[in-house]
Amino acid sequence: MAALTIYVVLRNDSAPTWELDLLLFNSIAILAALSLLRSPIPDDQQGRIGLSLAILSWSLGSIASSIETFFVLDFAGLSLETFAQCAYVAFYPLALHGLTRAIRFKVASKSLEILDTLIIALGCTTILAAFLIRPAMTSISGSIFQVFLAIFYPVGDVVLLVSVLTLCALHRVSLRNLLLVLGIASYTGSDLYFLYSSQAGNYEFGSLTDIGWLIGFILISESFWHASDE
Repeated sequence: MAALTIYVVLRNDSAPTWELDLLLFNSIAILAALSLLRSPIPDDQQGRIGLSLAILSWSLGSIASSIETFFVLDFAGLSLETFAQCAYVAFYPLALHGLTRAIRFKVASKSLEILDTLIIALGCTTILAAFLIRPAMTSISGSIFQVFLAIFYPVGDVVLLVSVLTLCALHRVSLRNLLLVLGIASYTGSDLYFLYSSQAGNYEFGSLTDIGWLIGFILISESFWHASDE
């Protein structure tokens, strides 16, 4: 949190720089992932590793995107932006796996619980996708991959948020689960705002609204420093 405060203070009313927006910004996300791994609280290792890899994957995407923004590099035809988008996409399955394992830690496996969560999440995303597919196909000019991303990201955000809310509702209230919900809400809120602003042509690289992603990662990391029954 101290590093995030430093970033906000230095970044306020100043133009994006590679020192702040490439190094410091992404260092905060990486530190959150490492802090999550170092938590001494007994936990589901698959959940811990899954979420750490998710945050690190997102960080790699952010680093690649930042490098392409600040520097002109030639990688023999390889696009850093394509690599960045692939890394961002990988965040979602890794995060969903990690969150599911983390929330259900010390709980006996219940197939109906998992099925209920999947039904609710898939139901919401099916409705959302139905509204997004036609506008995306008609209004977005670009490759099939770009259209796929325009649909995937909002659907992925909704899957994460709905899944976490559903799983937490099926378990006892705890500080750990509350932090996880707030963390995912911060991440998805920031991501959906970014998608909307980008589509409207209003997004500016390095906007302070980007810290919503970092706040989400910090809250998720902090949740692993609290026992599931706390």
